Amino acid sequence: MTATTRKAVWIGLLNADRQVRYYGELSDRYSKWSRGILIALAVSGSVEATLVFKEAWSPLIILFAVAVAAFSIWAAVSDYAKKAAILSSINRDCSYLETQWQDLWGRIDRIDEDLALQESRKLEQRLIDATKRAADVGVHEDQELNKKSWVNACKVVSQNYA
Repeated sequence: MTATTRKAVWIGLLNADRQVRYYGELSDRYSKWSRGILIALAVSGSVEATLVFKEAWSPLIILFAVAVAAFSIWAAVSDYAKKAAILSSINRDCSYLETQWQDLWGRIDRIDEDLALQESRKLEQRLIDATKRAADVGVHEDQELNKKSWVNACKVVSQNYA
C-alpha cells in the first residue's frame, strides 16, 4: 500500500469524523433555537391571555400581542425544527459512513490498493451527497464550529487509529 493511498483513506476517516461532530453539534444548536422560539411563543401567548382576561385594555396587551405575532412569524420563517431534523439525519448518515471508513482503515494493509482507493472515493462521494442537504434548506457553514470539529476529530482519530 502506497503512502498516497494510506493518506487518502486517513484523510477520509478524519473528514467523516469531523462531519459527525459538526452536524451533531449543529443539529443540537438548531433544536435549541427551535425550542427557544416555542417557549418564547408559549410564554408570550400565556401572558397575553392573562392580560386579556384581567383587563379590558392595556399597552401590555398590545406589546405581548406583537410578541406573539413576532415569535410566530420567526418560527414559520426560520423553520429551525425542520433544519434540526435534516441536520440530525445528515449526522446519522455521516456516522454510518464513518464506521465504513473505520472498517476500510482497519483493512488497509490486507486489501488491494485499487480497491482501497475505489472504496475511499465512493465513501467520499456519499459523504458529499449527504452533507449537501444542509445547504438545500438554507443552513450555512459555521466556520468556527467546523474548525473546532476538525481539531477534535484529528485528536480523537489519531488517538484511536494512528
